[in-house]
Amino acid sequence: MRRNNKRGFTLVELIVVLVSLAILASLLVPALTGYMDKTKKQAVISEARDVWTAAQAALTECYALYPESFNDSSNSCRFTITVNGVTYKMWAASQTEH
Repeated sequence: MRRNNKRGFTLVELIVVLVSLAILASLLVPALTGYMDKTKKQAVISEARDVWTAAQAALTECYALYPESFNDSSNSCRFTITVNGVTYKMWAASQTEH
């Protein structure tokens, strides 16, 4: 006599595994989106810090080249940047205007 020993998974077992994986994935997605938002925010802050540092370095260099421009009301050595519709001006030894 021959025994009918089949190896493998039944359809019910496969469905149970797939449903449990779907539940785990649905719990994981909101957690990952929170981390993605935080990393985007941190990237923007880092880029803004880099821009600010570069502007300060440019002002320092401008002051070294044209020190007389900081004693009058001329427009030399002034920097303007617009972020989200807000304009920021920078001039003379890191003073800012908003």
